[in-house]
Amino acid sequence: MKHKLWGFAYLLWSTGKSDPRKGIHALKTALALTLVSIFYYVRPLYQGVAGSSMLSITTVAVVFEFDVGGTIYRSFNRVSATIIAGFLAIGIHIIADRSTKEVGHIVHGTTVFLIALAATFARFIPAVKSRYDYGMLIFICTFTLITLSGHQIGKLLEIAIRRSLTIALGSSICVLVSMVIYPIWAGEELQLLLAGNLHKLASSLEVFMVEYFEKGDHELKNKESIQKLISGYRCVLSSKASEDRLASLARWEPPHGRFGIKHPWKSYKKVGVAIRYSASCIETLHSYLKFEENIRAPESIRNHLSSAFMRLCFCSSSTLKELMNSMKEMKKSSTMGDLVANMNYAEEELQLALKTLPNLIIRLKLYKTSNINNSGMENMSSRFVEVVPLVTVSSLLMEISTRIKSINDEFNDLARDIFTDEIKEREEVC
Repeated sequence: MKHKLWGFAYLLWSTGKSDPRKGIHALKTALALTLVSIFYYVRPLYQGVAGSSMLSITTVAVVFEFDVGGTIYRSFNRVSATIIAGFLAIGIHIIADRSTKEVGHIVHGTTVFLIALAATFARFIPAVKSRYDYGMLIFICTFTLITLSGHQIGKLLEIAIRRSLTIALGSSICVLVSMVIYPIWAGEELQLLLAGNLHKLASSLEVFMVEYFEKGDHELKNKESIQKLISGYRCVLSSKASEDRLASLARWEPPHGRFGIKHPWKSYKKVGVAIRYSASCIETLHSYLKFEENIRAPESIRNHLSSAFMRLCFCSSSTLKELMNSMKEMKKSSTMGDLVANMNYAEEELQLALKTLPNLIIRLKLYKTSNINNSGMENMSSRFVEVVPLVTVSSLLMEISTRIKSINDEFNDLARDIFTDEIKEREEVC
């Protein structure tokens, strides 16, 4: 038992140490619940809301999210859905009360069926699902509960108003605490996520070169490096859901920081698509690394291409790291043009190295001549197959550099939205 307690305590400590914001979020949630509880403990306030503060407490538990965008999204959806569903249900009650008892039951059942049908179907619409999915769920539950209740109109109106006020109270406290005390913005989380993905791609390229040219020299190091490589680009490929979630929440956040009135979440999503596009190419590159374990090119050819490989990988990795710094710090890089130019030069150097492969040129000459016996043809074919992985890896490296340029282009479009004021100031100075 002592062992388990110490292990649990260490787990809590390591979780808080890895990301202190998790502990801050827990403190903020506790503070929001305490503020709402004041309406329960203080008698005048308790009587003012007619003892409905328990609904505000459940609202805080459900609404309070890690980031500001998520809290505003859930608060808006919960409050608006409760108000609309409550007063719509009261309208249905008024219509049903003016009819006979049998007709009233039919009106209640029919409206519940139609409203539930329409609201549930609307949740499948992408625009509604991304913005109002939680609100549609609350709307269905609230409307059904109020419609099927047997209260009179006057009492229903009182219940609807009280319920709306208490939910609005809990949601307002959540939004205020989330925005005032150490706010965690979904837009900044999206920005850091993309910066981390760029760093993972750069590390994957560096680890690839260690694996490709130092295989057998540092066996233990290679095993650790290959794990980093796998976890690197695979995390980038699986980050689409997180990017879409943060982008959809960022649109709910008020103006803050350097974003101004409008957050450029669409441009961030385009950068994320370009990053994943490059990660897919790195995944293919890694698959050819396994392929060469069975078919290994001659050392002379590998040495002929090694310097060009290393240069292109280094330039590509440096460009990704500079993009990461620009994304993370929200500053335009003054060296990005030089880095892209160096990457272009490295790509041309690799193309030239491929064209001047002495063994490949000899094999092509032998292939054109007709004085080749069968054994010589078989030997030539086998040696040519050994060169295919190197040519493929070269093509993939050049394709990766092309895709990195597309990331830079998308980042430049993003920079026009973020750094508009800086660009205007520089143009005025010029």
